[in-house]
Amino acid sequence: MPGSDASGAAKAALRWGIAAAAAVLLFAVPVPYVLYEPGVVVPVDGLVTVDKTNRQDPRLKPDQPDLRAPSHGDVQGEWLLTTVYLEPRATLWSVVKSAWQADREAYTKKSVFQGGSAEEYKARMDVLMAESQSKAAEAAFRLAGVRYESEPVGVYVARGAGPLKAGDRIAAVDGADVDGLAALTDALRSRAGREAELTVQRGGTETAVRLAVDGADAETPADMLGGAELTEIIAVRPADPAVSVTIDAGQFGGPSAGLVLALHIYERLTGESLTGGRRIAATGTIGPSGEIGAVGGIKLKAIAASRAGADLFLVPEESAAAAAAAAEAAGGGMAVAGVNTLEEAVRLLRNYGDQEGRTMIGGS
Repeated sequence: MPGSDASGAAKAALRWGIAAAAAVLLFAVPVPYVLYEPGVVVPVDGLVTVDKTNRQDPRLKPDQPDLRAPSHGDVQGEWLLTTVYLEPRATLWSVVKSAWQADREAYTKKSVFQGGSAEEYKARMDVLMAESQSKAAEAAFRLAGVRYESEPVGVYVARGAGPLKAGDRIAAVDGADVDGLAALTDALRSRAGREAELTVQRGGTETAVRLAVDGADAETPADMLGGAELTEIIAVRPADPAVSVTIDAGQFGGPSAGLVLALHIYERLTGESLTGGRRIAATGTIGPSGEIGAVGGIKLKAIAASRAGADLFLVPEESAAAAAAAAEAAGGGMAVAGVNTLEEAVRLLRNYGDQEGRTMIGGS
């Protein structure tokens, strides 16, 4: 009957419409999540330059002949910086699928961006990378016994609050220059409970920001500025003017490159071949005294390092078990070792040949 045919066609069209709408919701409509996956693995040699050609400091030794020579089969030894890739646009299907994918992790945007935008998150990561670079250099200088000088070169906003945005450099308070946290603290305390004008450098330009400085009960500059997270960047350089250490991290951000940067700088300063011709990846925050701290995305970084052909992956001690499990699942035979300090990492690498061929969990 014509009526029945029309009714059947309408029902079929409705079913197709529902299916199409479901597919759009599942595969195309963004959800408030981000996805992390293994990122690129980059040789540190292209990011760090250590020039000691005309050195005067006797603690600075010439490179050993095999420092960059292929002494492990035909593979040239190198340090590898590991990263994770953040995909800010997730769909419901990609989030659900990540539950059974070893190389994907889903997190809410709120937990990652903490109320800010993707651009503010990137600015925060850039500030933390700059801080990590100076701490890595200082830790390497200390362990190598190299005399060095340091001075604050700026206070940056790592996480914004009120009119302050992540990435801002606070250059002055009411016209008085600010080069470090001590100067900023003094300037703000003298204006507690009143309004002040901050000169901030943002995106290559200077802008004036007026805000109320919290009262005398506030103990830190962050408290006085409404809870903004502040980071002081320190310039660290060898006392020998003929020696220079330059780091250009390019597009990479975050604090987790501290360990691998420090290892590379230490090796080049001392001339000691710690890689032994092997490809060694490393991740971990670092303090100026060489203490190693935890990082995020350790499983994904282990997968990335394994896929890149790393022989060994150095990680913070507390992350060693998780990294080793991820590396084993990824295959490739990469060893994993956990360390607590830069000195411990150097000691482990000196003895690495005696431990080769087995997965290590924990420092030595």
